[in-house]
Amino acid sequence: MGKWNASLEKSDVNQIWTELHRIVSSHPLVRASKRAGFLVEEGKQNAYTDLTQELFVALLSKERFQHYIDTQMTDPEIEAEISQIELTNLLTAELRKRYPESYRLARRVSTLIQTSETFKRFDNIGNPEAHRRLADRLYGLAVWANQKSRRDVQEMDERVKAVSFQKRYEDGGLHR
Repeated sequence: MGKWNASLEKSDVNQIWTELHRIVSSHPLVRASKRAGFLVEEGKQNAYTDLTQELFVALLSKERFQHYIDTQMTDPEIEAEISQIELTNLLTAELRKRYPESYRLARRVSTLIQTSETFKRFDNIGNPEAHRRLADRLYGLAVWANQKSRRDVQEMDERVKAVSFQKRYEDGGLHR
């Protein structure tokens, strides 16, 4: 946990940068994006450094540092806001800019699964008020029994990797 208030009060830019870099380097969405190749990097740590710089500039331009001081947020509150809100928003906006077609497709699929009578949620059976992030929800075919057996995530990952696909050329033709 960073000493945010002390660093902000002293305008210790080096310490603020160090704390932001720590948050960026350990953020699960950043790490997953890097593993998936979504973050372009020239050197070993450049992806994290570039993202830290973008986060720093975004927080500075939105006057978030001053807001944290003015509202007397605690160190854990500041860290949570930067990690859970600011960095997540920055990363998703960047990915959306780089891969707009993926976001459009994901939004359409998500809407279809959530609104179609063909599908239903299985993660909240017995507790329909249970709230989960969309990414953590479990959907299946509505005709399936509520007691349908499930497989663990590792097995699912392996099964997904086994699915063959064809990549399209820019002219619409298929790669073989």
